[in-house]
Amino acid sequence: MNQGIIVTDSSLPPNVNSMADFFTKSRTEFWLAQMQTQRMHEQLGNEPLPPLLRQQIATFVSRLNQCVYCSVSHSADVEILGGDVDAIKQAAADLEAAPLDEKMLGLFGFLRKIIKSPDKFGEHDWRQAMDSGWRSDELESAIYVAAWFQFMNTIATGNLIPATDKDTALELARSRQKPEMYKELVDKLEKLIGKTVSLTIEDHQEAQA
Repeated sequence: MNQGIIVTDSSLPPNVNSMADFFTKSRTEFWLAQMQTQRMHEQLGNEPLPPLLRQQIATFVSRLNQCVYCSVSHSADVEILGGDVDAIKQAAADLEAAPLDEKMLGLFGFLRKIIKSPDKFGEHDWRQAMDSGWRSDELESAIYVAAWFQFMNTIATGNLIPATDKDTALELARSRQKPEMYKELVDKLEKLIGKTVSLTIEDHQEAQA
């Protein structure tokens, strides 16, 4: 797996003055975007997949895409929620050898094929995944979760977002499980970049009006 990108001042985008400015702005705004999206997603409800499974998918997809930032961040979420991070890492490296049950292997095989071999993906893959124990609505939701993290992996990699150390990743993961810590962290990040972020669907809708 790619261990990260080395960036020098000479390789930065032309509208950024220094590495410090670049990392502060890009990383902080990325955190805020993640938090806002997660908050809205939670409020929408009607989600057939539990939080742990969504984070397992996030970690699996991020490792398939070799996105260091997202892999570290969502591995921390899996750990906080009581999941087996090593099993997810092994699944991304060698799915057939991973210590997972048939149902999880079926889901990860389904998603891996969409991501890595879309030209070979078809109705038979849906049948196989459903035969392994998944409902169609659960698979549809898994596709959306995987698609979201494909998107976020691209943003993180393209903007050279540096990987978070494990302790910081775990702290952020814990904050996402506690609304009061979540709000406190967002307030700190807003002060850092001088930008306000809405935390509810209603606030978001008002901002878009």
